[in-house]
Amino acid sequence: MNQELEKYIKSAYTKSARSSILAGIIIFVFSLFLVVVLFLDKSMNNATLILAVLFTIFIFILALYMIIRGIKLLNPNNSRVLDILKNEPHKVVWIYEVRVSHRSTKNVKTNVGKQSLVKLMLDNGKQLFAFQTVPDDAQKLVAVFKKLLPHATVGYTKERMAQYKKNPESLRIKK
Repeated sequence: MNQELEKYIKSAYTKSARSSILAGIIIFVFSLFLVVVLFLDKSMNNATLILAVLFTIFIFILALYMIIRGIKLLNPNNSRVLDILKNEPHKVVWIYEVRVSHRSTKNVKTNVGKQSLVKLMLDNGKQLFAFQTVPDDAQKLVAVFKKLLPHATVGYTKERMAQYKKNPESLRIKK
């Protein structure tokens, strides 16, 4: 496998890990804030208190999940993506890019916040990974994957999605 690609994947994992841990910490702090509010507010009736406690527990579990997920992602050498690309690249049958535009105001599109996802789809009907990046980098990443995985179909269409849902293996390019 291309060392530049491996470095990029490890970097993507590290960024994702840090983001997940940070989000988990923020959610955890928010859940602590909710606990404090629950204990300070004496005017709540029992039903409201039970719902608030259940919501707080849910938020706390979500925070723990995000932190644990981030910690697991900190070691990209154990990633399924690298394992499949190195040892079982034939399992990837479809590669495509999805562009996402964020709107800064209700009716005005801007270039600020444009991102792309590069998705690797497997022959078992599952998504291997979605790399989040800027559109220019996404096109370069798709080109690298196209060279690395010449048997995989490249590009998204609604017809391909329907074909993939029906028979993922059918998107493999036969030589």
